[in-house]
Amino acid sequence: MYESQKRQRVSKSSKIRPEKKREYHQAALNCIVTDGRPFGEFRRAGMVKFLDVVCPGYLGPSRKTIGRRLGNAYHQYREELRNKLVRVDWIALTVDIWTKNKISYICITGHA
Repeated sequence: MYESQKRQRVSKSSKIRPEKKREYHQAALNCIVTDGRPFGEFRRAGMVKFLDVVCPGYLGPSRKTIGRRLGNAYHQYREELRNKLVRVDWIALTVDIWTKNKISYICITGHA
């Protein structure tokens, strides 16, 4: 078993209400998506210590939890985008393609 997996199995007695835990997990997901952070970010040793100081008893979401919620969030945001695009009369697209360290990227931006 890897060290990171051992840390994930650590179970602290949590005094955090389930609705607060969901709120914190959602905030963690938003942080990961917004900043492009790794899924396991909130279970790393430094982050676990930080979270224990600012919110004793809270253990950040696991990689599996983030992965599961990310799929749900994708479908939710996709539906919201579709609903917004229905009301748009026109849209201009800008496309940029580049490579860095042999990895290809594409960015598509829509302007209404």
